[in-house]
Amino acid sequence: MGSFRGYILNSQLSKKAGVSHNLFQQIQTVKTKKMGGIICILKSSLPQKYQEAAKECLDLTNWWSFSYLSRELNMSKDYLAQVSLLRPIISKKVDLSRFFKLSDEFVEEIEKGNTPYVIRYEKDKAHAIKVITMQGITIGFY
Repeated sequence: MGSFRGYILNSQLSKKAGVSHNLFQQIQTVKTKKMGGIICILKSSLPQKYQEAAKECLDLTNWWSFSYLSRELNMSKDYLAQVSLLRPIISKKVDLSRFFKLSDEFVEEIEKGNTPYVIRYEKDKAHAIKVITMQGITIGFY
């Protein structure tokens, strides 16, 4: 796990730049990171030639895919998809994936190296060093 500060989607950049999705993985100076099965690229590591196209891509600092966040919260991979059927949540669809809007507080805790989990019951809070509510979901960190 970890922060995706400064990262963008490989698939989105490839489309905007009009190049193969494999190109950026072959450039040795380009740093990549996986969000589950999704390849992400550190925008600042891109050659200057692609910087303009990169500006049009979703900055992943405050966005994680539904399935990635669900797994990181130790829930089934479709947990957030089910939640979104029950109440409105802030999300974006890019290509074939939906992305969940993370709170700044959540991102700060992740960047500190803390691990999130969903709090379902009051007793679950006892293990947390911090508890936040993000889009109606109570999350603890240890």
